[in-house]
Amino acid sequence: MSKRALSGLRVFEYAQGIPGPFCGKLLADYGADVVKVEDPNGDWTRRRGPFAGDSPHLEKSGLFLYLNTSKQGVTLNVASPTGGQLFRRLLQQADALILGDTPLELGSVGLGVDVLRREFPRLVVLDITGFGRTGPYAAWKSADLLTFHMSGLAWVTPETVADPPNEPPLKGAGHLADFYAGLTAAAVLLTHLLGQSVDGHGCAIDLSAWDAVVQNMTREIAQFSLDGSVPGRSVDSLHSFGAGGLIPCKDGFVKIYFTEPHMWKGMAELMGKPEWVDDPRYKERAARAKNWGVLRPQVEAFCHRYNKHELARMCQAKGVPAAPVNTVAEVFEEPQVRARGLLRTIDHPVAGPVVLPGAPFRLVETPCTIRGPAPLLGQDNVAVWCDRLGLSREELVALRTTGVI
Repeated sequence: MSKRALSGLRVFEYAQGIPGPFCGKLLADYGADVVKVEDPNGDWTRRRGPFAGDSPHLEKSGLFLYLNTSKQGVTLNVASPTGGQLFRRLLQQADALILGDTPLELGSVGLGVDVLRREFPRLVVLDITGFGRTGPYAAWKSADLLTFHMSGLAWVTPETVADPPNEPPLKGAGHLADFYAGLTAAAVLLTHLLGQSVDGHGCAIDLSAWDAVVQNMTREIAQFSLDGSVPGRSVDSLHSFGAGGLIPCKDGFVKIYFTEPHMWKGMAELMGKPEWVDDPRYKERAARAKNWGVLRPQVEAFCHRYNKHELARMCQAKGVPAAPVNTVAEVFEEPQVRARGLLRTIDHPVAGPVVLPGAPFRLVETPCTIRGPAPLLGQDNVAVWCDRLGLSREELVALRTTGVI
């Protein structure tokens, strides 16, 4: 078995939803010992689909199954006095604690971040909230939709709209903001753990999902700063730059870029129009933008002769960045997906086999290893509470009977 990049790292995750659990998943799949601490009622994503057969079940949520691979799972009512004591005992063994969308505000039961930092000076506490712990929005509730729209991303999404000034802002599919926040959380947590290995001190990390998502707006923020203009949604932003865009073809759409001179040269040659490379109407990007009304029908007429995968391969062979606009079903058939193991089949004891995305990045020497499916609710109570913390089986039964676990 290959060695694991994060072997020996002990992390406890008291987080629901997506950002915190996604952060924990990335660490766990690369070898960290991650214990997910759930309220006895379970993480709310257990109740969020998709479900096979559209039949809700705590152990069959596709979202939960993806977010919690390679983790151990225990239940704990942290709000109870005994639960709070057990939580502290867990943290005595931890290198890091991931907090996010917690079932209760830990400060209300004497376990706030400041308290944890005093009691566990080597602990790295990653505190993920919607808007951070400071500022006028610190107490605001958040969700993926709110974060996405407040960041400005919704205003410039999608690229093509029929009536930009009047149509309402739209959001990209899925949970883009939440997953971006989780990826940022994993990066910053590992950064601080690296620093800890040098100076031996823990720290508190105040990570705002909104802060993380606003970083996606670098170009638009810079534009407003430089010239005071508010970027909006053009009919096709690439077309407006004379640089290609979303082009219909025989069986769907391709996305084609010819922003740079060598790309335009490749596109012109591919279309059988090498003379266009030096044609003053099209030679420069600004000229192509000005004359796009004339150029676009000719680009589309060429593309309509081919299917999207064939066209993408032809463009790439000429040094022109292009890709087919795939459906989810077509993603499953992509040879690149199979070659890189991007999709993994996970066999879950209740949900059965389910195909889920693998790792978002590759470490050549220490690859991602999904060591097991998402845990059943309370699956590892014996392993953690008894084997790790030393409680007896009788004590475990009493904790279950009184609702502590």
